[in-house]
Amino acid sequence: LLGGAAGLLLAVWINRLLLALKPAVDLPLVLDLRLDWRVMGAAFALSLLTGVLFGLAPAWQSARPDVVVALKDEARSPSRHASRLRNAFVVAQIALSFLLLVCAGLFIRALSEGQKQFVGLDPERVQTVTYDPRFIGYDQQRAQEFYRQLLERARALPGVESTSLAAGVTVGGGGRNTDFEVARKDKRLELPVVHFNIVSPGYLATMKIRLLQGRDFSAADRTPGVAIIDETAAQQWFAGADVLGQRLIHGKTEFEIIGIAERANQRLSGVTAQPFIYLPYAPSIGDLFGTRMILHVRTALPSPEIYAALRREVGQLDRQIAAQYPMSLADYIRLATLPQRLVAALAGVLGLLGLALAAIGIFGVISYVVTQRTHEIGIRMALGAQPRDVLGLILRQGMSVIASGLTIGLLVAWATTRLLTALLYGVSATDPLTFGGVALLLLSIALLACYLPARKATKVDPLIALRHE
Repeated sequence: LLGGAAGLLLAVWINRLLLALKPAVDLPLVLDLRLDWRVMGAAFALSLLTGVLFGLAPAWQSARPDVVVALKDEARSPSRHASRLRNAFVVAQIALSFLLLVCAGLFIRALSEGQKQFVGLDPERVQTVTYDPRFIGYDQQRAQEFYRQLLERARALPGVESTSLAAGVTVGGGGRNTDFEVARKDKRLELPVVHFNIVSPGYLATMKIRLLQGRDFSAADRTPGVAIIDETAAQQWFAGADVLGQRLIHGKTEFEIIGIAERANQRLSGVTAQPFIYLPYAPSIGDLFGTRMILHVRTALPSPEIYAALRREVGQLDRQIAAQYPMSLADYIRLATLPQRLVAALAGVLGLLGLALAAIGIFGVISYVVTQRTHEIGIRMALGAQPRDVLGLILRQGMSVIASGLTIGLLVAWATTRLLTALLYGVSATDPLTFGGVALLLLSIALLACYLPARKATKVDPLIALRHE
């Protein structure tokens, strides 16, 4: 009952921890982690059943004692079967704890590596607001004029460094996809799914995405006849050939490649880098994105201040156009990494819980062994054994259990973490640093749990030990 109650309190705390990871943004994002009392009731009943089942065997054994054996000295020593069973449970706890801690460590390392990609971007200083004048009857031409005036007004605001428009937020999982054809000089490549974004001139500068070759879009690019690809697309599609001047085809429209941009992390995952295309914001490709656009503003102003200024400017253009989803670029990144952060937090909590259970298990088993071998320890010390000899005797027995658990945990984790490759960014599924760090942590905690009862054994008084039982 006490274990079930403790588990319930732990579930409430974990629930609050996971909810705290959700970014505080105005998005229709529902993270329903409410406790289901039916599930909690079933878990509580399962905890009772577990207690009964695991307590039944020793209770049955205690109810049918062998009087002859009980009166002999051999009763002080536990049976080999019982010892092996206890050790097996502790080994399983250590192995499971190792697996969970490795998974948590890999996710945390992947998140850390992913965040490093945005150091130069300074995402907290990029604010975004979404607009879609289609809802009040705007066509592409009117929408273009609205966005042109909005960009001019936003650039003129005090404290604004740069502004641009995009159909999606490239960094953090945004953008769209469609089919393209690469018209190389030697052959054509059909690409059924290619990620792309529609952007205005200056978008790369606003997002601090470096242009490696060629030029950026300009105000003169009013037709969809040009495109910029990222370095991944250049490497995969053209393999070292001259890229500038090559052509892409979508439907009946051709795009001349005028620039190569560095890769922006469209997705924080372990999958192979995907090619990306930037197309200029032009009315004639409205079928690809409609009238919905996201204004990007790089500014040092606080979020509430810049959003209020933008509301005033939009109100002067058309009071009916509503601002949607005001968010910083950092919020988009947090949303993109939310699944990884939730899994990392959950795996971390479960791993630490497993670590605690493993430490308690080791402490309990070694303490029991010390109690059972008190008479033997007294004889050894009476015959001249030193405290360090007794300490080594007990630690060796504990180390055999710890080593078995770590070995099994290492093998299981090595095989299991390969399934997480698609969720990891910049980190190998068998990252030596993570595996080594977890092994060192688990070994340290396990040795401490083993050392405490072993140290107690060195303080046994031989005279008292010889009278034990």
